[in-house]
Amino acid sequence: MPAPKRRKSNEIRRDPTGKVIFPIELGVLTIDSLGTISLKKSFHTEKYIWPVGYRSRREYTSSVDINKRCEYICEIQDVDDKPVFVVTDPDDLQNSVHANSASSAWKQILDRINLKKSAEVKRNSVSGPGICSTH
Repeated sequence: MPAPKRRKSNEIRRDPTGKVIFPIELGVLTIDSLGTISLKKSFHTEKYIWPVGYRSRREYTSSVDINKRCEYICEIQDVDDKPVFVVTDPDDLQNSVHANSASSAWKQILDRINLKKSAEVKRNSVSGPGICSTH
């Protein structure tokens, strides 16, 4: 039986004391901050943990110019003791998306992109935790 394939891992830079140096670059994803774990019940389930202050950047099609790619900013904020997922297109800083899940936030971004596309095949579903790489 052949050995299972292993995913290529990126080298994570560390300082002389072993502490991780940010940003962490993982292909099209860059993690700027892991945030902090909140003990509030709304910030974790058996399946997920949403750290307050988590911030990453992901390369994807611009919602302003669909012929261009840009680095979206993905953040988790604490608003009224609940996680709010914020996705910002750097080409449209005034119109960040705020949602109660990463999937919902990215769905709104995809909707913006699809509005700008003509009769091309349109993508209309997304895994927020996957695209923001919170899991």
